[in-house]
Amino acid sequence: MAQPIAFEKQPYDPSKHLQTRLDAAPSEHAEAILSAYQILQELHDRGLLELARGGLASYDEVLDIVVQTAGKPQMMKGLRNLLVLANMLSEVDPVQLRTVVQAIPPATAQLTGQADPPRLIDIFTTLFSWRTWRRLSGAGCVLLYAIQPARDPKGR
Repeated sequence: MAQPIAFEKQPYDPSKHLQTRLDAAPSEHAEAILSAYQILQELHDRGLLELARGGLASYDEVLDIVVQTAGKPQMMKGLRNLLVLANMLSEVDPVQLRTVVQAIPPATAQLTGQADPPRLIDIFTTLFSWRTWRRLSGAGCVLLYAIQPARDPKGR
């Protein structure tokens, strides 16, 4: 007749398993640990660790200030305006926006770099050029669109 095999269950100690993994971690992750130490040192050098520690220590007071500030009508209006501006910027073509932004530094340099005021003929030449009228008509369209009354979907 067959004899049963004696089985003794070894007790599992999770702390031994964790200690084994912890002992092997420095050799397995040495480069990552060194990078983490460098990040910590940079944060310490710039005072961000002390700032974070102070923020965590006074968490309740900071949260109260944020909640009180966020509940003010001015903050609500500001957030709504920010959302409207974000929606507006999402509608603008990036190439056109880049062109406008790149035109600002030369224009300011030209304005600040002029020693003599522009001559009258230069002003009239610029005023009556097709580029000026094109830009003015674009700005006028934007203004007219902004001030026209909202229409219902049926066009009335």
